[in-house]
Amino acid sequence: MTGSGPVPAPLVREWLRADTDPGREGCNSIVDGEARLAEAAVWLRRLYTRPADGALVGMDSRRRLFKGQLRHFLVIRDRICRTPWCGAPIRHLDHALAAAKGGETTAGNAQGLCEACSYAKEAPGWRTRLRDDGTVETTTPTGHNYESRPPPPVGSTDAA
Repeated sequence: MTGSGPVPAPLVREWLRADTDPGREGCNSIVDGEARLAEAAVWLRRLYTRPADGALVGMDSRRRLFKGQLRHFLVIRDRICRTPWCGAPIRHLDHALAAAKGGETTAGNAQGLCEACSYAKEAPGWRTRLRDDGTVETTTPTGHNYESRPPPPVGSTDAA
């Protein structure tokens, strides 16, 4: 395919099936096929093709979603939206330092946000910065700065 854009899911499934079907060339057994299928069960962010002939030349496969136990931990840790004035239930887990700017998908670079605050922080004029101590500093389009830290653990004697 030439150009850019989403690849239809049935086509991707067919590509994966071609590499994992034991009846196809290059796949020696059902065990080999299952192992290859498990290996292929990853989140692919982007596929890159050569414009001249559409050949697949690369992909971005670094995980950018907070899933599984990490997601569960972050929801328990943050409890409510980390935007200082909000307090709504968490609906999104987001990178404090954007993945596109080198932010890692780790607990230290994560913040639980409500849906509205998650979308607002992506709007023009909003900036977030992660400090070394884990504090997230949010700057609004008006230039106001707000700090956010995860709440202390339940039962802790630390001040909130």
